[in-house]
Amino acid sequence: MLRTVGLCVIVISGVGCGFAMSNELGRRKKMMEMILRMIILLRGEIRYGNKSLYDAFTGASGKLEGKYREFFILTAQKMKENMEKDAGCVIDIEEAEKTASEDVVAQREEALAKQLSEMKRRKKRLVDPLQFEMSIQAEDLSGYVPAFGWEMAPPSDGQKKTLEKLGILPDAIENAGKASKILDRLDKRRREGLTTPKQIRFLESRGFQHVGTWQFETAKNMIDRIAGNGWRVPSGIIPAEYRG
Repeated sequence: MLRTVGLCVIVISGVGCGFAMSNELGRRKKMMEMILRMIILLRGEIRYGNKSLYDAFTGASGKLEGKYREFFILTAQKMKENMEKDAGCVIDIEEAEKTASEDVVAQREEALAKQLSEMKRRKKRLVDPLQFEMSIQAEDLSGYVPAFGWEMAPPSDGQKKTLEKLGILPDAIENAGKASKILDRLDKRRREGLTTPKQIRFLESRGFQHVGTWQFETAKNMIDRIAGNGWRVPSGIIPAEYRG
């Protein structure tokens, strides 16, 4: 009997891992296909349309979508700006392309640096799902394996937005099934008057243990006491030994 159960667990886990790897390989394949399409479009604009590099980028952008189209448009704009700066001078087309691409990359790196900075600030305000699961001692969440196709898909934008609003870091949740179970658990905890993820993050950062098992009011009173003491744990309280 135990062997049968163990075999079932292994098979289910293997299926889940297989789907995850399949999704990643599919994403990479799609990206490589898009890069190849971009190259073919540019070559066609230059060879058969007999266009300049600027016109080739501009023409090809109209046949692309999303971030790829944006990249082609930005590159063409930078090439045009650099050519206008060098008006009256002999222009090396390859050099113009290189300079334009470098400018676009620099802009993207600057935007990415800002985005990463914002992500770090955001992460400090949110609870990692693993911390949440351990704090509330939810074995069904920590050992969750998706069983249906929709559960294996990535979390939806709506799920991510709601999770973040409730204090959970959505980036660390692998699939829609897990996101759905966490959202259901958060709603149940709210109705039962238990601690919120934000209370868990704050108090456990001060050394308290398993704050997820506390009542909402108990955690609120402790946070109020810490706030009234200059955001320091009041003397006489040992966080690691405290039971809410």
